[in-house]
Amino acid sequence: RNVSTTPLQALVTLNEQISLEAALGLAHVMLTDAGPLRDRIARAYERCTSRRPASDEIDVLVSLYESRLADPPDQVGEFVNEYRPVTLDLSAHAPADLAASAAVARVLLNLDETISKN
Repeated sequence: RNVSTTPLQALVTLNEQISLEAALGLAHVMLTDAGPLRDRIARAYERCTSRRPASDEIDVLVSLYESRLADPPDQVGEFVNEYRPVTLDLSAHAPADLAASAAVARVLLNLDETISKN
């Protein structure tokens, strides 16, 4: 998509079925990756944007991850079950970790840097 300042475009992209499934797929990659959380998030960021993130960018994503760990378990389970990609076995991951990683992945996949040609 072209770079846009309209929130509607970002909202639509964030809530599309395929975007949510892709976020769970990237979350799976993040959780199976080795290393500390900051490094795993940095590698996911680089996979999406082809550049290393700045330290403050990682800080924001780590904060998002940690805040989403507190989501109610029933809400987490509903999200994971609703949008689970058919081709992935996500059972090795704790639902809270998977949902928190998916929240980070949704942000990464919706960055203009990720989805713009420019």
